[in-house]
Amino acid sequence: MVVALALQVATNYANDYSDGVRGTDADDKRVGPVRLVGQGLAEPRSVKRAAMAAFAVAGVVGALLALAVGPELFVVGALAIAAGWFYTGGPRPYGYAGLGEVFVFVFFGVVATAGSADSGITGSASANAASRSARVVRRTAARTVFLASLATIDSR
Repeated sequence: MVVALALQVATNYANDYSDGVRGTDADDKRVGPVRLVGQGLAEPRSVKRAAMAAFAVAGVVGALLALAVGPELFVVGALAIAAGWFYTGGPRPYGYAGLGEVFVFVFFGVVATAGSADSGITGSASANAASRSARVVRRTAARTVFLASLATIDSR
């Protein structure tokens, strides 16, 4: 839970930082919630430090978890941190290439549910956890499609 929360916080700060320094979140371009860097509420370096601190928390706690559960979590953790930073950061952000939803599905769907479903129960990741994860993701996707279709019904 701590790793997932730290990754979420880190990714949000990284997104705010990267979009702010690129000008994507400038007042004249953005519609939506307040952004720290884009609207001048915080210095970019402070937001970047907050992102790095949260990634560090995820890394340290994740490393402790990997030592207890299995070395494959080191790889998963490194990929999760990279995915969080490169969503809108780096020279070629995948979020701007229309791949954000794919990565969200992978990391907040399959990886998150497989990891939480199995590592806390048996101490290792397994094909059984991946199977349970796939069922959870399918059910979630079906519910999302259903709810989205309800939103499109004209209520007049």
